[in-house]
Amino acid sequence: MSPLFSDRAKRTCVAIALVGSVLVAASSDAFASPSEGHSPSVWELRFLWLNFFLYVGLLYLLLRRPVSSAWAARRQRIEHSVVSATSDMEAAEKELRAIEELVRNLKGEQERAREELLSLTKQEAVAISNEARERAERIRSQAKDLLKGEARSAEASFRGQLVARAVELAKTKFSGGRLAARQDSYVAAAVERAKRLVQ
Repeated sequence: MSPLFSDRAKRTCVAIALVGSVLVAASSDAFASPSEGHSPSVWELRFLWLNFFLYVGLLYLLLRRPVSSAWAARRQRIEHSVVSATSDMEAAEKELRAIEELVRNLKGEQERAREELLSLTKQEAVAISNEARERAERIRSQAKDLLKGEARSAEASFRGQLVARAVELAKTKFSGGRLAARQDSYVAAAVERAKRLVQ
């Protein structure tokens, strides 16, 4: 069941009542300046005191919830800030310890990295040297094979030219005269010898 008046309406009514009571008290005789030589008695100030207590009571009722909720919200914000700051401080301390550990181990890490770099450099130099040696060996072997092939080719060409020259000489020698009859057998022998030379 919904309340008859909302909290806002109640607060508005209380504020109007407060302002009205202040206005009524201001216009009463209690605030009239006393005549000379006459001090107001407690009984004459009763409306003023009643108005004061009513004003304080209404202020208490009006401001109690907002003030307590504001204090609770502020306490929660402060607690949240403290928890957040504590966790941030712990994280920062952890990072600081890690950095201090790195700084402590920095010299050792530098030395280890230097040794590792030198080792890698030596390994790479050895690998490059071995590769260059293998390549030079392959080139030398290919050059030997090429020279052998060229020598064989030159030798075969020379032998071929020698055989051709020998055949021409034999033809010219046998073509004229008495050896013409034996020409065929000499030519066959020269050709046979040339074949043996070529092989």
